[in-house]
Amino acid sequence: MIFSHLVSLLEGASNFHEAQCRSSRKRKRALEADKSKKRSKANEDSAMEVSSGEDGVLEVSQDPCSALPLPPKPPILDHLVCGINAVTKRLEAQARQVRRSVIISSKPLDELEAALPISLVFVCRADVDPPILINHLPQLVAACNSVPSKAPVKIIPLPKESEGILAEKLGIRRASVLALDAQYPGIPEFSTRLESVTAPAAPWLMLQAKNTTTQLYEPTHVKQLRTSAPKDMKAAKESRLQVLKFSGSQHPLCFSSPKDLLQFVTSNWKENFVTCDLDSKELVDVLIRRPFFLLLSVDAPLMNRFMRSQNFQPTSLEQFVTDNDRLTYGPASLYELQDLVNVRVVNAFQTVEKLHSHLESLDLVNTEHLRPSWDAYFMTLASLASRRSNCMKRRVGAVIVRDNRVISTGYNGTPRGLVNCNEGGCSHCNGVFPSMSLPIECLCLHAEENALLEAGRERVGSNAVLYCNTCPCLKCTVKIIQTGIKTVVYNLAYKMDTASATLFQQSNVELRRYDPHNSFRLPPVNDELGSSGS
Repeated sequence: MIFSHLVSLLEGASNFHEAQCRSSRKRKRALEADKSKKRSKANEDSAMEVSSGEDGVLEVSQDPCSALPLPPKPPILDHLVCGINAVTKRLEAQARQVRRSVIISSKPLDELEAALPISLVFVCRADVDPPILINHLPQLVAACNSVPSKAPVKIIPLPKESEGILAEKLGIRRASVLALDAQYPGIPEFSTRLESVTAPAAPWLMLQAKNTTTQLYEPTHVKQLRTSAPKDMKAAKESRLQVLKFSGSQHPLCFSSPKDLLQFVTSNWKENFVTCDLDSKELVDVLIRRPFFLLLSVDAPLMNRFMRSQNFQPTSLEQFVTDNDRLTYGPASLYELQDLVNVRVVNAFQTVEKLHSHLESLDLVNTEHLRPSWDAYFMTLASLASRRSNCMKRRVGAVIVRDNRVISTGYNGTPRGLVNCNEGGCSHCNGVFPSMSLPIECLCLHAEENALLEAGRERVGSNAVLYCNTCPCLKCTVKIIQTGIKTVVYNLAYKMDTASATLFQQSNVELRRYDPHNSFRLPPVNDELGSSGS
């Protein structure tokens, strides 16, 4: 009923709008012609006809098309606002006027001067897609009604397909939202039809308005807002420039699948490529089969990463920890990739320059990261052999090598046929002898002893090398010298290092310490051995 009444009031609006647009176009063309001053005298003569009357007075007759009168204008058009943007701006201005009146005056809205306040808002809610375009209108209307008024603003939803009918009646493309101001004479007739429609209201705003009769509002000043913009724009720009500087000027290569990437790098294996898109074990498994693939991980202390993230995407610490756990243990499962990493970088540096200096010291293009040196290879074997140790004191493994070929391996523990030390076979290592009695001799053979016994002097030869994950003791040092070993390489220190080194020096046996941090990264098994022992 309300919609049909509104449509009847718009009769003739389309004809008026069309004639007005046609007249406006003619005026616009005339103005453009005057400004350009290119109209010839012949065109002026064709636009008007000059004739002389019997009394000698000149008579001017205009173009009959331009003299056509405009159709009658429907009265509602003088009070109608069309379009989402136009209605929104009018409601915002009205809401500001209302809130301003709350602060500076206790008079009701009807007694305040307002420039054509909106009274009714018609919304084609069922025809607007997406609905978010009009979701703000009820809040605006409620803000306009926050001060008591005899005629509050009402919002009326129209039936489906009403937008097309209204647009046709008005002679425009779309008519999603219409509004009538309070000065339209037909408002009382609409009011009788809308008695059952409740005006939107915001109780919290109305309560504040009621309390302002005795005190004024205090303005709210927001001193800081959390945004995604960096705190220091200049520093952020310099940081981005540094990244671009070190990343090179080549355009990135894009591939549709990991297999395409693998095929390309395999065909160009002599060149170096870098990708940062390996965020799951499935992707790494595709590339790790190639011997030239190096997996590098970059990490940093949690609080360092949190503080750095605040310059780019500010968030709370709790949310940051949640996101970190999701990336580490979630579907991406970066935790599963830790054992596959060849080189680890802990970025606890305070400046980008120090990080770049550290990366250069790693010499990532060195092939030893992919194919370990002989020292790293044989020390890994010695560490693996130590895993077979059954001694209760420490795990020690040894490998004897001649001409880069393994002759024998050994680890510490009780002799063949005896109960293992870790099962009670050696009372000395298990510490079960009485404190007042003489200590019991240890029954365990050392790793170096086992390797020497397995090899024999004939197989050791004159240029053999012994790799041991722990520096030999004095007894083993004497046996190593007697067997003819020429070089001893160890990793972990022992309490008799100085005495053993003196004997090796006197016997012209080279003794050197292997540092895994300056060579190929050993497997996780060596990480355990590096922290074990007594």
